[in-house]
Amino acid sequence: MIRLTPNPTFAQGVDIALPGSDATEKAEFVFRALPFRQVLSLWMIAVRDGKTGRIRRWFEYLKLCWRVRRLASMVDLLDELIVSWSGFNVDYNKANLRLLLIEYPGSALAIFFAYFSGLREARTKN
Repeated sequence: MIRLTPNPTFAQGVDIALPGSDATEKAEFVFRALPFRQVLSLWMIAVRDGKTGRIRRWFEYLKLCWRVRRLASMVDLLDELIVSWSGFNVDYNKANLRLLLIEYPGSALAIFFAYFSGLREARTKN
């Protein structure tokens, strides 16, 4: 059966690089399947890609700030994507997500890439 709207959530593994080592640990994240335009806007905000679309990027950033009721950060941006996680010694919340991003600097991009990979797979399966 082909679904015109994707499932609201999907699970995806994320390899988190351990600082000071070449090893990675795998964690399981449950993500929200947001509409593609919103995901693309979040990506544009996150990577600040090029000079094109600067007004659109700022507009999307202001909308994100409005949703979180303050100046948005990378934690707020990722919090819009993540529902829960497993493979960590703590439960998912914004404070723990902030701690993850501080302690494991490459984790933000790893989470983003895993989200896009999982979203593509989830949409392909639907």
